[in-house]
Amino acid sequence: MHGDERTHFLADLMATLRRLAAAREGVGAVEFAILVPLLLVAYIGAYETSVAMSFLNKVGRASATISDVLTQGQTVSVEKDMEGAATDIALNIIAPFTSEDFGIKVTGVQVDDAGTATVAWYWQNAAATGSTPAKGDPFPLAADMRMSRSFYVQTELSMKYEYLLFLREIAWRLQDPTFRRTSLSRVRKGDTISCTMAANAATQWPGCVKN
Repeated sequence: MHGDERTHFLADLMATLRRLAAAREGVGAVEFAILVPLLLVAYIGAYETSVAMSFLNKVGRASATISDVLTQGQTVSVEKDMEGAATDIALNIIAPFTSEDFGIKVTGVQVDDAGTATVAWYWQNAAATGSTPAKGDPFPLAADMRMSRSFYVQTELSMKYEYLLFLREIAWRLQDPTFRRTSLSRVRKGDTISCTMAANAATQWPGCVKN
C-alpha cells in the first residue's frame, strides 16, 4: 500500500469510527439486551428469597404451635401427641410447602426449687439427628426463665427447603438448606408434665414411662 493509499485508508477509517461514535440507532436494543437478563436474575432471585423466608416463618410457627399444644395438659403421649399430633401440626402449618424426612425433637424441662433446669424427658423422630440427652442432664435455660418449680417444653423443628425455578436446574451444584427453629412454652396448669409411652414401644425414651 502506497503512502497516499495508506493516508486515504486511515482517513476513511477514522471517518467511519466517528460516524459510529455519533450514531444512536439501535442503542436502545443493545441496552435492552444487556439489562433484561440482569433484571430477570434479580427478579427471580428476589422471588426465591421471599419464598424461602415464607417457608422459614412457617417452620418457626409450626415449632411454636407444637410446644404450645404439648403444654396444655399435664401428660403427653409419645404415640398420640408427639408421633401423631406434633407431626400432623408440622405438615399442616407448612402447607402448601412439603418437606420429607423433617426432624422433630421435643424436650421436657423441669426447674426445681433451686432454679436448676434439667431434662425431665426427651423424644425425637427418626429423621432428627444429634445425641440423645439423659433424664437429669443439665438444660441450658435462660436465667430469667428459671422460676422455681416451673416446667417447659422445647420443640426443635428442622425442615429441608427445596429451591424453586431456575435454581432447581443447578441443584446438583447446590445443597438444599435445612431451616431450624426452636421454641419454648411453659406449662399451662400445674408445675410438671409427665411423658408416657406404649408398653411395647421399641425405643425407651429418656424420662418417658411405659404404660
